[in-house]
Amino acid sequence: MLLLGSASAYQKKDQVANELSALSNMINEMEQPNAESLFNRIVERKDQIATMAQSKPQYSERYTEELDTLANMIDAVEDEDYDVMMQLIEARKDKLMNELTLSMFEDVPTQNMIKTPKLTSDTDVKAAQAEYDKALLGFYNSLPKS
Repeated sequence: MLLLGSASAYQKKDQVANELSALSNMINEMEQPNAESLFNRIVERKDQIATMAQSKPQYSERYTEELDTLANMIDAVEDEDYDVMMQLIEARKDKLMNELTLSMFEDVPTQNMIKTPKLTSDTDVKAAQAEYDKALLGFYNSLPKS
């Protein structure tokens, strides 16, 4: 079961990497914006998504999101509003990077994580606060004096 989860996580990361690569290509195209070359790049990506959707239908939601972004990019290119297009690219990149970062934490085994005790009363909270303050003070005192 763990092996299947790892394979699934790898495939998800592979999908994110593929989308980031496509965005990188789009950014390279934006260095000297040309409507025709941008349209060609968008159509090329749409065709790639169609192919991937057939081979990996489990990611249809991802493909739909990307196609929505591409549709908005087409509108921006038609209006020759390259700032909006860059904003769309940046927003998509940020979403993908956030997703990639979160997926890294999914791979961390939970048995190695520090367990936080459940605090049930004011006394527990005060004791935990005192312990925290003591540890913080100990850390502060261990720092070199300047």
